[in-house]
Amino acid sequence: MALKATVLSLVAFACCASALKQTPIIASLNGGIKRAKVVYTDASLEAEPHSSLIELHQSPAAAKQGDNDVVSAKEIEVPSDYKVNRRPPNKTPEGTVLMKSRIDVFTCYGIDDVAELIKFASKITSFWVDARLVVDKAENTFTRIDADKVWHPQWSFLNTASVDQEMTTIKVNWSNGKVKMQYVSTQSISSEIDFAAFPFDSHDFKLAATAVRYGVTELHNKFLSPDDMVSAGEAAPSTAPLDGATWKVKGITTAVVQKPTIFSPKDELLQVAMHVERKRLNPIMCGCLPQLLIVLFQLGAFYVAPKEFGDRISITITGVFTIVLFFGIVDGYFPRISYLSWMHWYTFICNMLTFGVFGAVLYIEHIRNNSGEEDKAEGEVKDGERANEVIGWSFVATTVFLNILMIVVVYV
Repeated sequence: MALKATVLSLVAFACCASALKQTPIIASLNGGIKRAKVVYTDASLEAEPHSSLIELHQSPAAAKQGDNDVVSAKEIEVPSDYKVNRRPPNKTPEGTVLMKSRIDVFTCYGIDDVAELIKFASKITSFWVDARLVVDKAENTFTRIDADKVWHPQWSFLNTASVDQEMTTIKVNWSNGKVKMQYVSTQSISSEIDFAAFPFDSHDFKLAATAVRYGVTELHNKFLSPDDMVSAGEAAPSTAPLDGATWKVKGITTAVVQKPTIFSPKDELLQVAMHVERKRLNPIMCGCLPQLLIVLFQLGAFYVAPKEFGDRISITITGVFTIVLFFGIVDGYFPRISYLSWMHWYTFICNMLTFGVFGAVLYIEHIRNNSGEEDKAEGEVKDGERANEVIGWSFVATTVFLNILMIVVVYV
């Protein structure tokens, strides 16, 4: 009998060992052992663990439930032995955590031409799997938890001048360990800006965010497409125009790029390339058009008879004073730069034309006085009238030519 009992015990032990080799061991919080298998519902985020042993925690609430009951996600907490400063264990053989991320800019507040800053609001969305957060019989839904309770990357933009607002939201699906992170922020980024074509200027900005402390060898991002966002239950990125008070975003492209940074010699960045154009109507209507009207007002002096010198000089003096005073107003539209922009050159041309008409009227009067036109008969050719006609039409042609030239310079 003793021999028979010994043989049966060895057979039973062999069967148990065989069963344990085929099914991963799953340790629960209450000390019990459960056999189960972690299944990743999203194949794009699936990451094979190094070890064949996956720890699947069972909450105390789950221990009280029946085998077929589902544990409410609200009753689940992060395991007590969870190490928040350690990356998820389900890494690639190279030790890299796989993530899917994207960055979206939803507001462009404006550009500071003095400090050369662009202010914008953005959202970074990331998904990854943390096998340490899988809970047996948990509800298959995302639940929001405190961001400091689970491991997550700390996103930071390169060349950040100031962060006005930022918020990190973490949601966990306890049934499969999938983690969803959203980092929303309003920041000002320093960038070299060329205002030479102001107010017809447009700029290409590249905004890049990095996961601080994690290079491409520790954290690998795949780009999260709009279709991936929809399949993950998120709203598709908005395609509405990002118009601000003075700027409009004409195009945005996003990508994941690799390049060295101050954080890592081989860093992986979420990059946004934005093509931004200035809204031109206000500076044109309030800056360029009034100066053109002042020049046209000055040209009216040539259509007054040369003998009416008092009226002619009054018109030109009024134009000179007007454009000088207006220069103090239009100066508020200029970007604070050390070089000359398109608007500076246009203002310079308008000032030169205005002062040129004033000088031309004085010169024509000088010709009239030296030629003795007052003593000439009515039908005789008068030098003053001829000079007034030639110089007047010359100024008109010059004004038209310079305005066409300035427009061509913008678009060529």
